[in-house]
Amino acid sequence: MTARIATPAEALLGLLGRGRLLLPRGYKTGRATGRAAVNRFALYAARKGLGFDPEEVPVRSITGWRGLRLTVPGEGERSDYRTTASRDAEIPAEELQARLPEYPARPHFVVDLRFWGEHSRFGRTNLIRQTAVTASTLRRYLSDRHLTLVNAPPEARERFARAFPTFEGGFSDWETLLSRLGEDRVVLLDPNAEEELTERDLRRYDVFALGGIVDDNMQGWTEKLAPGIPADVIRRKITLRGRVEGVPDRINALVEALCRVLVEGESLREAVLSVQSPRFARRRLRLELKGLDRLDREALESVREVVNLPPSEIVKEARRLGIPVEVDLQDG
Repeated sequence: MTARIATPAEALLGLLGRGRLLLPRGYKTGRATGRAAVNRFALYAARKGLGFDPEEVPVRSITGWRGLRLTVPGEGERSDYRTTASRDAEIPAEELQARLPEYPARPHFVVDLRFWGEHSRFGRTNLIRQTAVTASTLRRYLSDRHLTLVNAPPEARERFARAFPTFEGGFSDWETLLSRLGEDRVVLLDPNAEEELTERDLRRYDVFALGGIVDDNMQGWTEKLAPGIPADVIRRKITLRGRVEGVPDRINALVEALCRVLVEGESLREAVLSVQSPRFARRRLRLELKGLDRLDREALESVREVVNLPPSEIVKEARRLGIPVEVDLQDG
């Protein structure tokens, strides 16, 4: 699938090209690096109304993406641009602002917290953790403006604000959010849906809802969210070769997989494997091996299409289960 989403980093790169940008005094880069750092600064510059002027001064690079380097005063290199609040900037602030989406941005990810009160104490903590990591994940690929938490009670809002105090997404109800987006269709990611999510769905739809449901005893509750969404709800499940086993169930992992498809242009299978934890990989591995009478090279490659584990671990598990192994890993 070809990537279809422009990121804040791409907007800034499109304006400045390859070169070194001197960051404004006092700007804190935090821990972000690469595209995430450039995304973060692009949003900061737009929010602060900063433009860009050519300037050559001694600098040192601290991070960058695709040839656009973020720099601070130093030695060894020369800057190409500096930021400025002047309205007479060679590249005025309006040019960057025009290239960035307004909130709420598309594609849009929604976590529905309607069943917050049904969770255990541990489940609520886990839910806050997963949604906070989701916001952080979106900053790596796009921005957290692509995320809204709906039906969040005051307790959930307060706890999320403490966990992620710099959140730039939003809290809303479904009616208000869909009105602002101008959308009447929502894809609800549900592991019990009849139809599989496809890459065509990711090109066709813009709003993807995930149930804020994490307690084990609430499995199957995602379907209960559909009647409360005032839109045409398209239920879809994410699968690996037709099965949900091996697909992560954490909200942040699912959102990252979709971002890798939309932003990086990966296939859905590649994206799911990239976020598949060893626990989910081993769960799927047992199912794959159960149907084998032997593990040869062809079978091994077939297993690796849905299991993100080293070949050595796959072979070891096959032997443990008494499956004849007819592959020599030393042959590559």
